[in-house]
Amino acid sequence: MWHRLAALCLLLVCVPLKAQHSAKLSGTIKGGEPYTKDIGHGLLFAIRPIDGGYSIRIEARDSATESDSFSRCVTPPFHGPNPTEILAWQFADKNNERMSGPQLVREFEFVTNNSDQKKACDELSFELYGKPKSRENGGLVLGNPRYVSPPLGKGTFKIRNFELGDSENGKSVSFASLGFEVDLEMPNARKHKMK
Repeated sequence: MWHRLAALCLLLVCVPLKAQHSAKLSGTIKGGEPYTKDIGHGLLFAIRPIDGGYSIRIEARDSATESDSFSRCVTPPFHGPNPTEILAWQFADKNNERMSGPQLVREFEFVTNNSDQKKACDELSFELYGKPKSRENGGLVLGNPRYVSPPLGKGTFKIRNFELGDSENGKSVSFASLGFEVDLEMPNARKHKMK
């Protein structure tokens, strides 16, 4: 009897309810082209052109239009350049000449569905713009002290190579091409439930 109970406990602790899923992607985009790839679980990995560069995104696949980026509310910093923004000026000197940027590897996190996106964005808004609350010990706390983060996936984006070009107005720099590799790991449901 004891051996069966021990085996059951071992099985419950060691076997995840949902296997970890990962994806490795690579490619090259040119001159402001978008890139999208289905990564399963109803999600797309996307690189979207933005003013001065690109935005790394995880999006809902079933959206009729470009959906919200599921990394937006869980990947800091939330003011200023974010790891998911690849801006050409970060790789150019004052004369818009190419230089090796220190930011060739970008790490980011993401949620995996609209419900978790809303939860994370509501909490971020509350932390950034809500009024602080007093704790019993007199200290202040921002946001909801009982907030539990939804399961988060992790991404690592590596810039393999790039070429810079002039923007349409000729005053700022842009990407002529961008070669990349990306590793994505989906969240493990069991790890989240045990926290």
